[in-house]
Amino acid sequence: MTDPTTEPDASAPAVDWDPASDPDGLTWEDVQSRDAYLDFLLDLYFDTADQGRGALGLTLTVGGAVVSGIAISRAEWIERSVALLASPDTTPASEHLDQIWNRLHGRYVEVSKRRDDAGLPIRARRFVHMRDVRILNGHSTDVSLWRGALADVSGWTIGSWNPPGTLTSEQESGA
Repeated sequence: MTDPTTEPDASAPAVDWDPASDPDGLTWEDVQSRDAYLDFLLDLYFDTADQGRGALGLTLTVGGAVVSGIAISRAEWIERSVALLASPDTTPASEHLDQIWNRLHGRYVEVSKRRDDAGLPIRARRFVHMRDVRILNGHSTDVSLWRGALADVSGWTIGSWNPPGTLTSEQESGA
């Protein structure tokens, strides 16, 4: 969404960084922000490691649909997703999913911290995570959790049509 020909990217890596010698093999594509303004806003609420506990009303345009809800961190999205799947019948599966997703997220946090401490650019945010979501695409669909690729976002605004806690318990459970 950001026009790179007219706006400098505040999240762009320092010019002396060379992807050819990056210790983790990251490329310009890996560290380049899709939208510096949206990334900065999400970093402000959830930090660059995407583990903060804030909440931000956000409305996005994605593939012609409007997606409106409360943006949350990846850590909170993992926690809520696992909780949605947990039941007496699925406890082993949800516990395994919890371990795998948290291990992946933990690795991301560790690498981001190490790179930041070394003055290297970190991997750019690639997804936005939301709760209490309403999707409008000819009709309205409410979902409790949503994850979408930032590369698919063509527009956004601060604010949501779904204030926190407006979904019914049936909508929360996916029924």
